[in-house]
Amino acid sequence: MHVRNLASILLLLCFAALGTGTVEYLHNQQHAREYAAISAAALNAGLPSLPHGTHDESNCEFHAQLHVPLMATAWIPLLVALGLIVAFLTQLTASVPSRLVPSCRVCRGPPLR
Repeated sequence: MHVRNLASILLLLCFAALGTGTVEYLHNQQHAREYAAISAAALNAGLPSLPHGTHDESNCEFHAQLHVPLMATAWIPLLVALGLIVAFLTQLTASVPSRLVPSCRVCRGPPLR
């Protein structure tokens, strides 16, 4: 495998993991393992197990980063307007450059002697 393809393969795998929800699923499993360890420690200490809460954007920074939009919505109208300007400017007809037309044609051969 070429080294130059490695970066594109890693980027493709990262986008696939984010897009399919694999990263969020694995992060939720991490929270479940943490709650299980806390409950097991509480039961070993003779305390009642504590009910675990839900993790979402309000109390988990990683969930907030997962659900943040990739592009701010304020830029979208500006990008659409710029695209329309480019589209209209490419529709304009180009001016034809003027060409000099010779006034006479020399079509005779050399003079006869």
